[in-house]
Amino acid sequence: MLFFWLMTLLLLFTFGVPDSTRLLDQGIPEEPSDLKVVKLPKGAEIRYREPGLCETTPGVKSYSGYISLNATTNMFFWFFEARTNPQDAPITVWLNGGPGADSLLGLFQGNGPCSIDKELNEVYNKNSWNNHSNMLYLSQPLGVGFSYQKKKLGCYDKEAKKWRDCPHPNGRRADIDPYAYDTTEKAAVTAWEVVQAFFAGLPQLSPSIPKDDVEFHMWGESYAGHYSTLFYRYFHEQNLAIANGTAKGTRLNLGTLGIMSGLIDAKIQSKWYYEFPVNNTYGIKAVNDTIYTFTKQAYEFPNGCRDAIEACEQADRSDQHGRCSSALSICRGLVRGGYESFSGRSVYDMRCQTPCPDRPPTLIPYLNRARIQRALGVDLNYTTAENSIVARGFGDSGDFAYPDFRAALEDVLGYGTRVVLVHGDADFTCNWRGGDEVARSLRWGGGKEGLFRAAREDELVVNGRARGAVWEGGGLAFVRVDASGHQVSYFQPEVAQTVFARCVAAQRVSDGGKS
Repeated sequence: MLFFWLMTLLLLFTFGVPDSTRLLDQGIPEEPSDLKVVKLPKGAEIRYREPGLCETTPGVKSYSGYISLNATTNMFFWFFEARTNPQDAPITVWLNGGPGADSLLGLFQGNGPCSIDKELNEVYNKNSWNNHSNMLYLSQPLGVGFSYQKKKLGCYDKEAKKWRDCPHPNGRRADIDPYAYDTTEKAAVTAWEVVQAFFAGLPQLSPSIPKDDVEFHMWGESYAGHYSTLFYRYFHEQNLAIANGTAKGTRLNLGTLGIMSGLIDAKIQSKWYYEFPVNNTYGIKAVNDTIYTFTKQAYEFPNGCRDAIEACEQADRSDQHGRCSSALSICRGLVRGGYESFSGRSVYDMRCQTPCPDRPPTLIPYLNRARIQRALGVDLNYTTAENSIVARGFGDSGDFAYPDFRAALEDVLGYGTRVVLVHGDADFTCNWRGGDEVARSLRWGGGKEGLFRAAREDELVVNGRARGAVWEGGGLAFVRVDASGHQVSYFQPEVAQTVFARCVAAQRVSDGGKS
């Protein structure tokens, strides 16, 4: 039974694009040559190229390749300089979620300099976030996207969409241990070390950008509600260790924390898996009374979702396949599964009855072209934007149900960090009602949470039009974007760019006034 629900989880838990029948037409990719190499302390290095892809603004550079800490820690990155005055712009790291979803999803289907059309051509994105910031995209944890621990030849079965060992390989893939980085806590440590290596190599990579003074923002989406909160707190703790001399490295000038459609607190947000289908922005009754009652009971009854998460909170979380993975199975399978199985509507845009028009399935075939891979400096076939092996590790650990993330967000607010939570009003899977309850449950220093809870509802005004609602106070802003599904930058790119720009410029989110 547990196996069945974990398999269900993997289907429910990822956000992305379908594979293409054009996969692996190129065969085994060439190993990259003529890479530039930045040697770093302790054997780390950055291997990169200037790919000349995606960003077509004259004079604006990008760099892609690997930040390698050692032989088995090789994280793919793509860094885009800001379109205007990169030497004066902040740096923002973007993290997609999943777990197992590649941040190239956010790049090409949201906030990056280009998208990919059905002919696999690059299309300029006027709403790219590098209008306002230098942008760093990381394919993390290891095993996601082009990142790898080890590489292995094999055969890719297009029908089953799986790799297998074979005597006559047709491709090269990442060889992944699903339990090497199976919790957000483990991923945070590697992310810090990778970002440290990036900043150590920045003077050679992009000499005009000052590594010691530049403001560093962290933004992410979906399961990055887990990643970014814990990452930010860990980065802050490491900054303190550097300051007091117990660690060495580059102190980061930490700026805003932004979470788009984030999963932050499973106990709170799982409740809205049964409430939002019948209590949503659009007045849609997505499930009947029987399904509503069943999913509500699956949450509230003894040994249901709520009790399982509370048991996880008390559990020894070093035990794989323990109470936390059971909580994941119950909450994702029984509570969330009611909408998934019976509503006939998309989990990413409840306005849409399935089958829904989806994002064009162009990302994977584009990234699997030999010319593109040579330019990026990689030699792995790109067969999925959401890695199910990485997701399996997180599923077995039960990281979804861990209680750490709301507390981490409270700590981050307590540092005086500006935090913005953004949700599309039509998203089911990380819906705005659950996000709003999380925001109103937060407590942080000096009673500032009272300023947020007392904040009035303001219109989100973009180019003179109301595009949503904002509640802002005490360092926290909660934003509901109208007519948007899960990926706000995809559904409402102008609005998402505007919210981001106002936040990194320390402006009021609602209208861009002085914060």
